[in-house]
Amino acid sequence: MIKENPFAQVVKPEKPPSRNRLISPSEIEIILQALNYKIGTTPKTPRQYVAWAFLFAIETAMRKWEIVGITCNNIHADYVHLPITKNGDARDVPLSKEACELLDLVPYTDRVKLIPHNSNSFRLVWQRAIGKTELHNIVHFHDTRHEAIT
Repeated sequence: MIKENPFAQVVKPEKPPSRNRLISPSEIEIILQALNYKIGTTPKTPRQYVAWAFLFAIETAMRKWEIVGITCNNIHADYVHLPITKNGDARDVPLSKEACELLDLVPYTDRVKLIPHNSNSFRLVWQRAIGKTELHNIVHFHDTRHEAIT
């Protein structure tokens, strides 16, 4: 048998620095064009729902999977209730005037989920659209959280 643990010499790689990137208005416009969405319109296609979610994330600082998982019964007049979050607790996300205006664009009273995506389809639409722009590997959906908080 081996006398020493071979993993004792393994060194974990250093964590990359956290992203500290804001999304410029011109980058937002490029992303919306890539997703074929115009601000203020009702999303109809899967790409447009991703664009809408991008704008909603900028307003609320919600994570992608939190937005994808919103059920219509958790939407209230001035907040969205998230029953499960990253840390496992529930939380209420307050809605700004702009976030409420975005919610008003989506006809959600006749269905269960707010947007018609699962996590994988959302990711694929986002990656394909961004991959065709000069923002590929520059802007990440998660950057919307920093943008919203800032």
